[in-house]
Amino acid sequence: MRSPLCTVAALRPVLLCRLLVVCLLLAAGELAAQEGKGPRSPESAPAMASPAAGVSATPDSLGQPIDILINLRMGRLSERLVPAAQRGDTPFLPAATFLEMGEVFFVENGDGVLRATRQPGAVEILVDAEAGRARLGGELLADMTDQMLWRDGTIMLTPRLLERLLGVTIHTNFSDLHAVVLNPEVLPLGRRIERERRLAVLRPPGATPPAERTLDRTPYRTGGMVLDWSTSAALDRPQESAQLSLGFGAQLLGGSLQLSGRSQGPVADGAVDTGASYHIAWPQQRWLRQLRLGDGLGSGPRPRSLRGIHLTNAPYVRDAYFATAEVTGRLGPGWEIELRQQGRTIDMTRADEQGAFALDVPLSYGTNPVEVVAYGAHGEVVTMERLMLLRQDRLPGGRFEWGLSAGECRSGACRASGNLDLRYGLSDRWTLRAGTDGFHRDTLPDLAHPYLELSGSPVHSVHLGLEALYDGFYRGVTEFTPSSSLRIRGAYTWFQPDLDAPVLHDARRRSTTEADLFWRPFGGGNRWSLRGSAVYEERRDDWRLRWRATSALQLGGYRVELGVQDPGRYQSHELERGLFVSGDQPLRQIASVRGRIPLPSPTTLSPWLHAEIEMIGWDSVARGQLRLSYPVTRSTQLNLTGGWDPMGDHRFTAGLQATLDQLRSVTQVFGGANRETRALQYAQGNVQWNEATGGFRLDSGPGVERAGISGYVFLDENGNGRRDPGEPVLSGVRVMIEGRTVTTDEQGRYTHWDLTPYEMTRVQLDPMTLPNPLWVPALGTIELPLAPSSYRRLDLPVVPGAEISGRIVRISDGGREEPVAGMEVVIADLVRPGEETEVTTFSDGGFYAMGLKPGAYELRVPPELLDHVQLIQDHPDRAVVVRSNGEGSAGNVVIRLVPRPAVTASP
Repeated sequence: MRSPLCTVAALRPVLLCRLLVVCLLLAAGELAAQEGKGPRSPESAPAMASPAAGVSATPDSLGQPIDILINLRMGRLSERLVPAAQRGDTPFLPAATFLEMGEVFFVENGDGVLRATRQPGAVEILVDAEAGRARLGGELLADMTDQMLWRDGTIMLTPRLLERLLGVTIHTNFSDLHAVVLNPEVLPLGRRIERERRLAVLRPPGATPPAERTLDRTPYRTGGMVLDWSTSAALDRPQESAQLSLGFGAQLLGGSLQLSGRSQGPVADGAVDTGASYHIAWPQQRWLRQLRLGDGLGSGPRPRSLRGIHLTNAPYVRDAYFATAEVTGRLGPGWEIELRQQGRTIDMTRADEQGAFALDVPLSYGTNPVEVVAYGAHGEVVTMERLMLLRQDRLPGGRFEWGLSAGECRSGACRASGNLDLRYGLSDRWTLRAGTDGFHRDTLPDLAHPYLELSGSPVHSVHLGLEALYDGFYRGVTEFTPSSSLRIRGAYTWFQPDLDAPVLHDARRRSTTEADLFWRPFGGGNRWSLRGSAVYEERRDDWRLRWRATSALQLGGYRVELGVQDPGRYQSHELERGLFVSGDQPLRQIASVRGRIPLPSPTTLSPWLHAEIEMIGWDSVARGQLRLSYPVTRSTQLNLTGGWDPMGDHRFTAGLQATLDQLRSVTQVFGGANRETRALQYAQGNVQWNEATGGFRLDSGPGVERAGISGYVFLDENGNGRRDPGEPVLSGVRVMIEGRTVTTDEQGRYTHWDLTPYEMTRVQLDPMTLPNPLWVPALGTIELPLAPSSYRRLDLPVVPGAEISGRIVRISDGGREEPVAGMEVVIADLVRPGEETEVTTFSDGGFYAMGLKPGAYELRVPPELLDHVQLIQDHPDRAVVVRSNGEGSAGNVVIRLVPRPAVTASP
């Protein structure tokens, strides 16, 4: 059903764009009303597009990008000075560096293709910068050319595309060259803890055993040291071009002390930007969980860099699990319905007499795709897809969070700033946010911006957002995503006019209208997709309209894209100068073909050749490019690129990238016709002081405000839990730390870095790797919090295991003992409730169990087995005690079974 408004033609461009948004919103409402009425094919989750506050210019209107250096921050966790690019008002961040800092597993072949794994769910992310496309799980993000760069062997992505792929929120500020991830809790730095908490919710009570021992915070007031470093320079003039960034971190009073310094321009100029901060978190507290003093980000929906204080009760690592939602529908009576999420069955039910059913699904932040598979009485199978959106700004119902920050501005827009931010979950579907931003300025009037925001979902596939900023702007956003094959988004922002040098937006803007549509007509398994977008912007002296429509088809390793775009319609009038300019450029046909060709190789490492050609119109080649990616070793990649265009701009790039245990290095040489050949070198790494082992350690990744654990695995011969002189260490033993595995070296030492501070870390030994099968870990699972920028020592004792043996006999009517074969015996640990060992008797009635931890045990036969054979245990409470040195192992334990007494009916 179409709205009559969609048939209106020949209107002004501004009305045409606004009517397009109205049509999309009406279509979204109609589709939302029909949600869940028909079967759909199973799909993977699409990425959620972040609402854009403004409009970024197209590549055609901005020319070639320029190189910049930008300070990339993962929230309050780490930062690094990285080479980036800028095209107009749009920054491009190095994808590999961003993923590395965010701890996202990725593989970059150096041929413009990057593969990463987004957790939880093992969602595959594929970025093909050469083809100008990306893939998030099963969703193809077509026509991403304007959001990707492939320069000098480095893939660079816009913050908007990174937000879509990873579910993060990125704040960029060109005045102080900062790019900050505002919600690093959605990255893998906190996903291990989030995964454990979510599994605890999904599993039945008691399915996840508690840790056998929980340790408190480290008793040391100071400790640890981490020095992050990065440097870049042109090889032909290193002294004039060298830039350096240093970051120091240490543990102080359980928190993180950070000092930083980076050169502003070449080191030879002597300009240095310094910073200092102290951050501490209390995850178990309720009203105050984090405190930061010094340099950092403020609170609120638009945090800014400041030097002051920041307090909040927001969690340091936000739990991925949000709440449990209900999926309802109607089928035939008696149908069996199964609910699947990420390939796992999470709930099952049967439709009632009216055919109605209801299933529970656990929701996590981001997109939650589920499959409803229904089975009929005659073998019918119906599969329906549901996609539930959960934005990062949502809070569970009844939860309250606050933030307060104040301090000196780090940019020139203000002298001091402050924020009070309040958020409350009205329900699991709606969240209310309120607060105020304040700015103190020297010569300009001070500013106060109270704000109010309401966001939520009337149905799971629809997101609505309304925000009002006093003396700022009013914004409305809607997004409808019933499945990964359809996404409709619209946004409108009205800016307050005639403000005196506003801080939070561009004073020239008056309004912005955006519309975006992505559609796979034949479902997610189809390789054909359509996409359209339009942006209309009104400014003080002009207006602009741009739109684009494309169709893409994926054929094996090749992608063909055809479309049409309007380069821009605009009007500009400057009354003071008496100028009036208007433009109406003709529509432009666009086409592109991109392919990736595997090359033969004598090794298991696969080189690739990438080819790309773009056309404007049907007979004009815009540009072409060939790229060879050759892996020299598993840690070293050679990249060769050549490109050309009809204007005679021939260029080449050669790069060598190496990722070692101690550092990461990138060497690039680029030049071409009428271009100066240049060579650049970039390197980064960190130096760590391991106080647990008393030595320094080099690492290639960032280390400030991360944490580590180190210690020894030893045989505790006297059972006191401490490593005494003369007690042997054990090499080759696997230690499992938050799902990761490390192995002890020849000195029996294990070391693992890159863990989340403050939150609980789970550690346990793998008993299958102990050199003696009779030895057992003294403790099963240990939980302990780690301090930032430091190692914590944890020695893991191993003790000789105990043995319990015996036999089960049946007392016959004549008093004789007869062996009972095939009977199950449960050995229950009385010291560690819930731990049980099951053994089965041999043909002679004997049983044997070894490798038991020292302690007290109870031996019993399961009651259901006794009921089956009409026997009872002669001594129901049969307890056995074994000591830590292995002595006292119980042998010849006899469990006697006697006939069950007959029950006599009373007269």
